Amino acid sequence: MARKKHRMLIAVAVFLIVGSAVYGLASLKAESRIVLNVASQPRWSTIAMEKYIPEFEEKYGIDVAIHSYPEAELYAKIRSDVAEKIGAFQIYYTCVHFLPEVVEAGGLVPLLDYYPPEYDYNDFPEITRMAGSRNGVAYLAPFMLEGWILYYRKDLFEAKGLAVPTTVDEWMQCAEALYDPPNLYGCALRMGRVGHQWTNWGTFVSMYGGALISEDRKAVFDSPEAIKGTKKFIEMGTKWSPPGGAVYSWSDAMEAFATGKVATFADSTNFVMTFED
Repeated sequence: MARKKHRMLIAVAVFLIVGSAVYGLASLKAESRIVLNVASQPRWSTIAMEKYIPEFEEKYGIDVAIHSYPEAELYAKIRSDVAEKIGAFQIYYTCVHFLPEVVEAGGLVPLLDYYPPEYDYNDFPEITRMAGSRNGVAYLAPFMLEGWILYYRKDLFEAKGLAVPTTVDEWMQCAEALYDPPNLYGCALRMGRVGHQWTNWGTFVSMYGGALISEDRKAVFDSPEAIKGTKKFIEMGTKWSPPGGAVYSWSDAMEAFATGKVATFADSTNFVMTFED
C-alpha cells in the first residue's frame, strides 16, 4: 500500500497557531488511523479546549494525544523537534513570537492549504491574522489573546488606605508601603530569561515612550526612553519582591500572588481565573 506522511503544527499563546511541516510522523499505512500528538502546557485555556477533542476525533477520524510540559521544557522540546526534524509532535501550543524561528527552520507549511473549507479564516480579527503571518503567508490559527493587567490585593490596599495606582511611580509607592518581609512582599513579576520576560520588559519600555524594535525592524532599546523603562522594570521586579524574585518565571510570580505572598502582580489577563478561585 502507498505510504503517506502527516505533519501538523499548532502554536498558541498570545494567539494560537496552526501549521504543517514538511517532515513528521513515521510513515502510516493508508488504512491506519492518524494520531496528532500535541506539545502543550497545562493552562486553563488548553484544558478548556480538550473537551472538544472527542467531537474533532469523531468528525475527522483523527485521534489527538495531549502531552503537557512545564513552560521551559515545552519550549526546549519544540525547538529540538523543529531543529532536528524529529517529528515527535504534530501540534505545538506556544507563543506567537516562535513563528519566525519555526518558519525559517522549515517547521511549518501554509495554514490555508489545510484549512477546512467550511470555515472562514477571515472570521479571526485582523490583528491576530497579521500576527500569525510571515512574509504574507498565514501559518497560525488564533486561539487565545492576552492583555497586560495589574492585579492587587484589595483588602491590603484598603487596610493601608492606598489608592489603586495609575502610574508606575504610584505602583512603586504602594509596593513599598506594603513591603513587610518575610510576611509580605510588595510585588512580583516575571523576570527570568525563561517565560516571555520580554512581555513585561517591553510593556515597561512602552509606558515610558520607548520601544524594543522600530517600525523598520531595527533595535532601538538603547534610547533614553527605553533605558528608563528598563531600569523601572528591574527596580519594580526586584526591589520589593520575595527572595529569588529576580529570576521568577510567570508561574513563580503568579503563584506568589495566588498564595498571598505578594501584594501586587502584573501580567497576563488570563491568569484572573486562577485568582478568582
